[in-house]
Amino acid sequence: MRAEKFMPHLFLPVYRQKSALFSEYLLKMLAFEKSPSLFLFDSHVRLVYTTMVLDADRVEGTTLLDGLHPEMGNDHLISGTPVTFFGRMKGIDTGFQARIQGKGPYSGSKSVLLSFPFETYYLQRRTSLRVPLPEGLPPVCLRKIHGASAEVRPVDVGGGGLRVLLPERTPLGQPNDIFDVGDLVLIERIDFDGFHLPPLSGRVVHREHSGKEAGENLQGIGIAFVDFPKECEEPLLSYVSRRDRDLLKNYRLQPGK
Repeated sequence: MRAEKFMPHLFLPVYRQKSALFSEYLLKMLAFEKSPSLFLFDSHVRLVYTTMVLDADRVEGTTLLDGLHPEMGNDHLISGTPVTFFGRMKGIDTGFQARIQGKGPYSGSKSVLLSFPFETYYLQRRTSLRVPLPEGLPPVCLRKIHGASAEVRPVDVGGGGLRVLLPERTPLGQPNDIFDVGDLVLIERIDFDGFHLPPLSGRVVHREHSGKEAGENLQGIGIAFVDFPKECEEPLLSYVSRRDRDLLKNYRLQPGK
C-alpha cells in the first residue's frame, strides 16, 4: 500500500511545502514533541510501521529516526529505497518522503538514517509559521506609500507577513481609518528582541477589531510582505522557528501561565 493511498488527504500538491528550512523545523518539532510517526516503504514492503523522528539536519542532508516497530521492518532497510513517514505536529498532519541511507546507531539502540526529505507535506495551507512577539517591543512607524503614517505595535510575525495593533480611534475620537485593505505601506526597521529587519514594503490584507487594552479599543492590521529581500528570508524563518520552540518549551515548563 502506497502512502498516497493510505492518507490521500495529506499527500496532495496543495499541501506540498517548498521551504527546506520549514521542513527542518517540522522535523525538529516532531523530535521535540516525541510524536509517534507512521512509516511505509514505498515499494517492496506493504506493512505500516511506527517510529519517531530523532533529529534532522538539512545542511548535512540527513534525517534520523528511531528503530521501526515491529522490529522486522529494520531488516528491510535497503539503501536508496524511497519511504514515506508521517505524524502530527501540534495536531496537524505532517508527512515526508525520503530515501534510506542505512542503519545508524543512536544512544546504543537501533535507528534509521534517511536522506533529508525530498518532499514535505503539511495539512495547514499557511506555509509560513506565525509566532507572537515579545511584549514591550518598541512601536514601529507604518506609512502609506503616498499618505499618512502612524505608530503601531507589532504583535506577531511569520515568513510571509506581520500583524500590528493600533487604536480604533484617534485622540480626537474620530475613527482611525488611515489604513485599509489593499493599501501599500512602508514598514520601518523592526527590532524583534535582538533580531531586526530593515525597512520593508507590504500590503494591508485585513483589518479587524482586536479587543481592548487599558480601556482603549484596538484594531488589528494584517500586512503581507511585498518584495521581501532574499537575504532576510532565512534569518527571519530561523528566528520564527526558534521562538516557536522556546514558547512551546516554556508552556510545558509552566503550563498554568
